[in-house]
Formats: sequence, structure tokens, C-alpha cells
Amino acid sequence: NRVVREEALPQLRPSLVRQEVDELRAFIRNCEARIRLLKELRAIAASNQSNSAPASSVEIDVAQALHGQMPAMADVAGDKDSAWRASSDDFVVSVATISQGDPVAFMKLLPLRNNRAVSGQGHTPIGQLALPTSLVVAVTEDGTVRVFTPSGEMALTFSTGHEHPVVLLNVPPTQNEYLIATADSSGHIRIHKLTVRPRRLTREEKQARRTGPNGERVSQYLGIQANVTVQLHAVMRPSQIAKDVSGERLTCMVLASYQGARYLAVGDDKGRVAIFTKTGELHAELEIYAGVPVQSLSGHIGSLVWVSGSEWGFIDLDDEPKVRYMRCEKFSGRITAAIVDGQQSQRVIAADGLGTIWVFSMKSKSRCR
Repeated sequence: NRVVREEALPQLRPSLVRQEVDELRAFIRNCEARIRLLKELRAIAASNQSNSAPASSVEIDVAQALHGQMPAMADVAGDKDSAWRASSDDFVVSVATISQGDPVAFMKLLPLRNNRAVSGQGHTPIGQLALPTSLVVAVTEDGTVRVFTPSGEMALTFSTGHEHPVVLLNVPPTQNEYLIATADSSGHIRIHKLTVRPRRLTREEKQARRTGPNGERVSQYLGIQANVTVQLHAVMRPSQIAKDVSGERLTCMVLASYQGARYLAVGDDKGRVAIFTKTGELHAELEIYAGVPVQSLSGHIGSLVWVSGSEWGFIDLDDEPKVRYMRCEKFSGRITAAIVDGQQSQRVIAADGLGTIWVFSMKSKSRCR
């Protein structure tokens, strides 16, 4: 018997030209499918007009829909507060699909600085790839962290070292420092610091990109563009949880800054907020409402916004932090989440228990309108 050996075809490296061609071919196939559907609908409408035989209810509905006029938006019945204004497809563009072997418990976007601004040049240095605008941080319950570029390549994976399930994740909202803070069910908080540098191509890599496997030049923008490393920065735990008196648990966590100093604040289910420096030293412990869980914390320049029960307010991040309780005369609902507008520091965007979004203008950190 003659044995025929099948040789595997060489896997072609992706290129920008081939990607564009594939996308155009997919778009052409989609247009052809739509044209076939429209021709079928037109044939159904024409047959209903010329054929006296009874048509099915579906064909009648299709014919009426094709020949009828679209109603005006003002005539369409619907609740103005809950009616759709647009579709998510109008704004969401799929860039990459990242498959995970284990379920992801938390995910954040870590913003990055532009290496052009860092180097002080108006362009990326020769031989150096431009950094992406952000990194995707995905954390599983067992404490495994995976860092991806926006195009889907894995830049780094590491273990946070937690001995209990991870329950909270937070990253800084600004580009000043690359930190990943995680907290587990036992109250232990671990901060890891990332170092992100543009990846420089070696001479061999440059030559390989100039002459691809099929003679086609490979773009320098394909593949991982950043060199990412990590180191453990700090470990901390609130003193009340460390005593383990009544089984307190953490409910929220946020990274914030004040006059260039970085702070980490955590809230628990007993109404307390603990504020640490980024090195793990306790800065302050405050009580908002005894026994009422702190639902959320959000950071702003020099302060924190808290929500607990039916109340909300601010915490100043100065040498002597204190809790401020907000009073809004014309608002009688229950706030469930609140953040400070990143464009206007005197404006707070909040959501109530009914799903309504409110915008408050702050007269001070205790009164609003």
C-alpha cells in the first residue's frame, strides 16, 4: 500500500493588505445577500397584485409593509422616557474578540501615556513602535491577571498572589501611573505596578518583516507593540477587617490622587471607609453610617464621591480627611451611584433607584441644585 504524506501548508503571516481584502470580500457577500432578499420581497409584492389566489398572512403583511408609508416618529406610540433613541450598533465597532479559558470576574481599561509626549518628540523614534492608547486588564476569581492590547494580543500574565477569591479590581483613571489594585474576600489588598515601554525591533525582526514568507512586506503595526513588566508594589488590609470580629467584607475600592500623591480607598459593609497611601500606609479611617454598607466610591481630584444607603456625599483627601453629606432640596429619590464629571468638576452625574440619570450642579461639597 502506498502511503501519501500530507504536508501542512505554511501558515501565512497576517498583513494589512490581506486583512483589507478579506473585509471587502465579506462586505460584498453581505451586499449580495441583501440584494437577493430585496428581490424576493419585490417578487412577493408583485405576485400578490397579479395573482388572484389567496395569499398567506405572512405574504400579505410583507406586501402591506412594502407598499405602505412609514409613520412619522411623532405618531409612533411609546414612552418618551424609555423609548430607544439609537442602537448600540451605531456606536460599537468590533475590534477584536479575546477568548478566555477561565471566566473573567473583572475587567478594566488602563489608559497609557503617548510615548511621543514622553520623549518630547513630535514623532515616534525610528525603530520604536508606538504604544497603544490603553491596555485591557482582565482578572479571574483565582487572582490571575491577563493584560491585553486593544487588538487582542496578550502582553502580560501574572498571579496577584491572593489566597482567597478576588472580589474587587481598580486601576487609576489617569495616565500618571500604571497600577492594578485587587482585593480578595479576606480583606487583603495587593497593588501591582506595571512598567510599559515601546517595544524595539531587533535587526532580525526588522529583516523578517521586510521579506515575509510569501514575499509580502509585513507591517510594523501588527503584533504586540508594548513591552510590559510587573512588580508587587504594596500589600495592605483595613484594621477592622484584620481583627475579624464580625466578618466584615469589602464592598468597593477606588484609586484617587491629591496634590500628586496617590491614595487607595476601600469601603466595607459596615459603613466604614479606609484610606491608604500607595505604599500601604493607613492614612485615615472614617465612618459614614454605622451598619450601612458603602455601595460605591469614585475618585476625583482631591476628593472621593461615596454612596451609602439613600445618602451620598464627598470625602476630602487632605491631611485630615472628613466626610461631607450632600443635601439637594429638589431631589427626593435614592441615589445608587454617582461620579464627578471629568470635564466640569462642579457637576456630578448620578443614577437613582429607578434608573434615571440626574445631573447636579454643585454649589459646594454639601449643597447642590
